[in-house]
Amino acid sequence: MSAPVLTPREVAVLRTASKADFSESQTFAREHSGSAVRELRVLCRHSLLYLSEARRADGKPTDLYSITRAGRRVLEQLDAEGMPLPVAERRTGIYERSADSYAGEELEPYEGRPGAMDAFVHPSRMGDRLHYRDGRVVPFPGKSST
Repeated sequence: MSAPVLTPREVAVLRTASKADFSESQTFAREHSGSAVRELRVLCRHSLLYLSEARRADGKPTDLYSITRAGRRVLEQLDAEGMPLPVAERRTGIYERSADSYAGEELEPYEGRPGAMDAFVHPSRMGDRLHYRDGRVVPFPGKSST
């Protein structure tokens, strides 16, 4: 597996992501004195950061960034060797993937023991609504909306 070429600023953004899970892009901008959007996109393209969409408490959509296992390995390699990563050709295009890209096996349903995933068939309650995994949102039964 060839390692990506990272600039010092990209490495710094990756280190910030390793300190705080699920951070908004504003967190990186504050930490690194300016927008880090380009660096975040590069790190996501190389599968070193994971991007997830979420909603703030006020209901506005936001993007949250979290470091992947591959990202942690890159930082460990940098710390162990004390030198830059090997030179490798950058991938172009944000959606381009290679055979060694992140597949997310740990997110697959887990049946390590019988009944381990039974809780996932039930909805999550948020306030007076039930949120199902298929995207449905229904009022909580028994809660009057007066």
